[in-house]
Amino acid sequence: MSGILEHGTRRTILTTLEASPGLTVGQVAGTLGIHYKTALHHARRLAEAGHLVLRRDGHHARCYLPGVRAPPPAPARALQALHALAQGARTPAELARALGVPRGTAGSLLRRLERASLAVRTQDGWRAAAPEAFTAGAPVGGAWTAASSAR
Repeated sequence: MSGILEHGTRRTILTTLEASPGLTVGQVAGTLGIHYKTALHHARRLAEAGHLVLRRDGHHARCYLPGVRAPPPAPARALQALHALAQGARTPAELARALGVPRGTAGSLLRRLERASLAVRTQDGWRAAAPEAFTAGAPVGGAWTAASSAR
């Protein structure tokens, strides 16, 4: 056993991630009942030694064992925008109201979605390129389902 793995907390972190890959450092800390900074310290040491891979996911660091393929993170705001487009938002102003963001932010988001071929500008306004994927009941990012669209 390498010296890095002689620490019990580090072995426990690896065991936890075998059962639940992709936990954030905060979730690992909560699971183990240790402080976040303690979990982060040990995760960084494990990553430096090649026993763990840390991937940024927004403001969080997700932990994976080497060789475990992490799903690409889906930007939450982009998913919300596509859902709003599928529900009828057609202009940057309507999208801004739906997302609770400034109109300029909504316009920038629409242009990025267009470059990614996820949104299309038509004579009637913007629409999702594949609106059926974002209608009620479709599992989109785990957050936008029939229950959330009914609110």
